[in-house]
Amino acid sequence: MLDSYSDKFRVIEREEFSTPLSELNLAEIKLFPRSTLIYEAVEIAASSKISTFAIGEERIEGIATEDEFLKYIGSNYEEKKNGTLADIADFSPRVLDINQTILEAILTMGSKKLRHMLVQDGEKVRVLLLKDLLRFASSRFEKDLDGYDVKVNWSENGVYLQERTNFDESSEDELDLTTHIFETPIRKVMFNEAIFCDVSLSLGEAVRLMKKELTSSIILMEYETEMRGILTARDLLNKCYGQVNLENTPVSEIMTAAPHKLLEQEVLAVAIKNMNKFKYRNVLVCNQVGYPISIVSILEILSFICSKLKTD
Repeated sequence: MLDSYSDKFRVIEREEFSTPLSELNLAEIKLFPRSTLIYEAVEIAASSKISTFAIGEERIEGIATEDEFLKYIGSNYEEKKNGTLADIADFSPRVLDINQTILEAILTMGSKKLRHMLVQDGEKVRVLLLKDLLRFASSRFEKDLDGYDVKVNWSENGVYLQERTNFDESSEDELDLTTHIFETPIRKVMFNEAIFCDVSLSLGEAVRLMKKELTSSIILMEYETEMRGILTARDLLNKCYGQVNLENTPVSEIMTAAPHKLLEQEVLAVAIKNMNKFKYRNVLVCNQVGYPISIVSILEILSFICSKLKTD
């Protein structure tokens, strides 16, 4: 049973996720022909700060995201820049209809581990991104999250603190899903181990490790103990390819320095509050001594919640 303050929590209904995608004001994107050159796409990505390309002539045929660019280009931009989007695209993309619901989108993206979904809206093509899921969650559960604070500073005199009692795991047997789920420790939704490299490496060395480990994010460490920053595949597409020499550029010049982090025992509510406040779609998760161990996205949090909803 829920604890003595159970009256704080309300039942979360499946219908709360029935919002059609048409109500999310998703960004419209253009179709790019298969023949679009890599360097042309990279220039567009850098100038427009986009990371998703819908590919086709009159209909959606494929998709290319920052992950496809990383897999294809890696650290070899000069060798690959005259290739085409047809060389890197996924030509069996999942495409949602604009009238489908946010629940259908979350379940599809979660099961396929997708961070981008193309959405067909009549003749228009739109894209559903993690930032759209974050905006939905922050708006839908705004009142439920009121009692939780944004967290940035996690230690006092080098000791990491925990202020909130962990989720009572016995409550997982409740017949109804309630907003008590927001007090679930974030460790419950950690599905990926963090990948590291030393902050002294070149950008090219870091990228090769990202490609080898099949990861879209890598954490930069100093002396294997101190976290200094994070580098993502989107950074490469928006700030690196065609703009810097990967072998001569220190990864420290491109990384996001001193990223915020959460303790693994902190709760989902705080993770959502932090993401919404600082407009990031993923959060670094650390153990009790402050060592990064995972990266959790808003999709993983929402997929976890949706998995607990009652089926029809």
